[in-house]
Amino acid sequence: MRLAYLVVVAVFFSVFSSFYIPGKGFSYLVFFGSKQPAVISELGETNYYLHENSYGYDGQFYAQIAVDPTLRNPELLESVDSLSYRGRRILMSLSAYLMGWGNPGAVLHAYTLQNVICWVLLAVLLLWWFPPNSWQNWFRWTGVLLCAGMWASMMRALTDGPSLLLVAFGVFLIEKNKPWLAATVLGLSGLAKETNVLSVTPFLRHEALLTPRKWPTLILQSLLVLSPLVLWVFYIDKVLGLPPSAGLNNFTWPFGGWAWRLKFNAVDAFSQDFLTGRGLPNLSFLCLLGLLALSVQCAFFLLRPKWDKPWWRIGASFSLLMAVLGEAVWEGFPGASFRVLLPMQLAFNVLVPRTRHWIPILILGNLTLLTEIHVILDSTKQVQSIVRFEQSLPDHRRTRSSFSQKGLISVEFSSGWYIAEYSGRGKWVWSSGPSEVTLRNKLPTSETVALEFSIHSLEARDLTLRDASGAVLWHTDALKDKVRVTVEGVVLKPGTTVLRFETSQGASFVPPDTRPLAFCVTNLHVLE
Repeated sequence: MRLAYLVVVAVFFSVFSSFYIPGKGFSYLVFFGSKQPAVISELGETNYYLHENSYGYDGQFYAQIAVDPTLRNPELLESVDSLSYRGRRILMSLSAYLMGWGNPGAVLHAYTLQNVICWVLLAVLLLWWFPPNSWQNWFRWTGVLLCAGMWASMMRALTDGPSLLLVAFGVFLIEKNKPWLAATVLGLSGLAKETNVLSVTPFLRHEALLTPRKWPTLILQSLLVLSPLVLWVFYIDKVLGLPPSAGLNNFTWPFGGWAWRLKFNAVDAFSQDFLTGRGLPNLSFLCLLGLLALSVQCAFFLLRPKWDKPWWRIGASFSLLMAVLGEAVWEGFPGASFRVLLPMQLAFNVLVPRTRHWIPILILGNLTLLTEIHVILDSTKQVQSIVRFEQSLPDHRRTRSSFSQKGLISVEFSSGWYIAEYSGRGKWVWSSGPSEVTLRNKLPTSETVALEFSIHSLEARDLTLRDASGAVLWHTDALKDKVRVTVEGVVLKPGTTVLRFETSQGASFVPPDTRPLAFCVTNLHVLE
């Protein structure tokens, strides 16, 4: 039995370790995107992974806030989308700042590791409810630790997983009859994820609500849970101002967002082949299973009231939250709803009766174990390709520092290109004809750099690379087979510089590909 528990831990660490990139640590998980307008200058000298031709994901905003958790750095207003909204979830950014002693590079790496640290602590804490003495306990424990919401939090460096640890610890303290300490911990959880203020419900005991002399204690404990977030929001309002629309799209009429997601997934899942090329169910079908799991959990709490149990009160409050979640929370694959409703997932596994006839309900409520499989496989495969490519570089290429890999100069295939493709060879982009590349220099000074890339065509053609003034940087009259090109002396002023590939010949077709293809650029890097 204990070995089965250890296998789950080994699986988690095996997946997590696969995201390590030499020299860049686990920064792949933060999802810095090259299409974001800016990154604060303090991170400019750190060596993090930049997702090219991508807008990135929310973790990149919390990681930047961690560099200055006071929110007073003026660059944050430009580099973080809706700083007053993101800034509410300050706890994990603040703890990363303290762990890194304020050093930007150390803060970034501390932020990337917080999810795995909190996962380990949560795994230990959950043994209080799921001790290793039965296979049901093992399944419930695994259902929480490897569910879609926990994977999503870890693989995008988000705050949901760590915030669940605080909620669980708060309930643990309540069960140990330490309500004031529990209220303090649950109050802190609201600074990790504002929806965690719903965890005030464990203090709303039936006897306390019906006994007036207990109301002062009940009010004070509730205030202790709510006040940290309220005070922090007042601070944000004073420093930044609060846009009234921030986060309002996250809510809608009861079950409106749920119905929209159900219709979308059902139609999309069964309009595709059930199995993908890898023998796995398609992504929409897996998300449909996850939606079924959340629906089972919600129905469990709404149809089987147990007001005397703290976990039921939490589960019921998050079930009501699920009912009003808007399309912005449900959209995407698998979507943010699995992360937002993590406390409901844990409460469900704690409270489902441990009898045989409840086993089917327990299994249905934990189908989110399957939802994230596609994302895990695709992401780990991409990281392995990145590592293999960097390890395959010749020695002279490794010794030359890359601006683009540091995130100081970003590369965007801006017009005339198709979606980038990846494999063990790295990244390549096909063009349909004359095309532009936009280089964004995030440094305050002009830089003279070199461009290094491979290029080939389906048929012999002329090709010219020009700078913004029209000057020729590189030219060939008969491009066909792949050649390695190094263009020296490219001057990039602060801001954006547009380079243009020009050819006088039309595109070609290679069945069954229906795209007109002219030439292909592989592994473009900006070098010092």
